[in-house]
Amino acid sequence: MTAQFYINTSPTDTLDKNITAISPIITVVPYEITSITRPVLILDYNSDYIDANYIRITWDNGMSYHYYCTVATNNGGQLIVTCERDPLMSFKDAIKNCDITVTRNAGIGAPTIYPDSKLPVYPNKKNITSIVMPETSSSFTGDGDTCYLLTCIGGEPTE
Repeated sequence: MTAQFYINTSPTDTLDKNITAISPIITVVPYEITSITRPVLILDYNSDYIDANYIRITWDNGMSYHYYCTVATNNGGQLIVTCERDPLMSFKDAIKNCDITVTRNAGIGAPTIYPDSKLPVYPNKKNITSIVMPETSSSFTGDGDTCYLLTCIGGEPTE
């Protein structure tokens, strides 16, 4: 597998990260069986990687993922790179190509183009419920994909 180290200056909830490469692409041989979602890499010491907080790993199967990482040294002078996958960057093409219908958005209208008795939304309310809508529901039209209705601020969702 291969890896490239970066400095990431973007918040974790940003889809397109502002990353700067701080290393060339290197070949990495895993020390042992490692997780694809939270890999731990042990590398020979290289001061170029110490400041990295982000890494892109291309696995032997050709799949490439982005990870947040922390770099530490062990007693033997090796680097221990602990990673956690960044799902937004790792799956950004799929996210951008996802067919969805957005009816409420904080950036459109005042704050929404649809009347909503639940506005303003209070951020301290955490009761979120989702139900699967039947494909034959008159509320949705689709090509047979499963539809979901998300209800916030408590209450009971209805079809």
